Amino acid sequence: ERTVSVASFYMDETEIANVHWLEYMHYLAKDSSQEAYQAALPDTTVWVGKLAFNDPYVEHYLRYPGFRYFPVVGVTWTQATQFAVWRTRAVNKALAESAGEEYAETDGRIPLESGIVVPSYRLPTEAEWEYAARAGKKNSKYYWGDELKPGGKWAANIFQGNFPHKNLLE
Repeated sequence: ERTVSVASFYMDETEIANVHWLEYMHYLAKDSSQEAYQAALPDTTVWVGKLAFNDPYVEHYLRYPGFRYFPVVGVTWTQATQFAVWRTRAVNKALAESAGEEYAETDGRIPLESGIVVPSYRLPTEAEWEYAARAGKKNSKYYWGDELKPGGKWAANIFQGNFPHKNLLE
């Protein structure tokens, strides 16, 4: 452990959902090459493994309407970074249009101080991620607190996930 300082930063309240990734994929299919589209597809094989029993998710998780607002999975750091660049452009373009301004991606005619455009989206640093995971609490093991609820129960379920129905340690 070491102490680090973290400057002010913004972070979305929720993960990027499948619906957001599908919007990005739609844009790529319409305005980019087939290679760019293929490179942005999430790796659905993350659902297959010794510690998972999620085989149906391989085929259906990204596009099935029931999972529309579930977090996108199987995305690499490079894919997430490219999504952040696209998202910055898409959001700033929409904000400029709603303010009646012309959005130009390269010449910076709309200054950040105008409040019309937002700073670039990006992935959090390791320190920012840890800070956010603790919700700003410095000495708590869990972000919801270390105290038990009345009746001796934890404030959150600490044993979640889909686990296989066989003993993998054999």
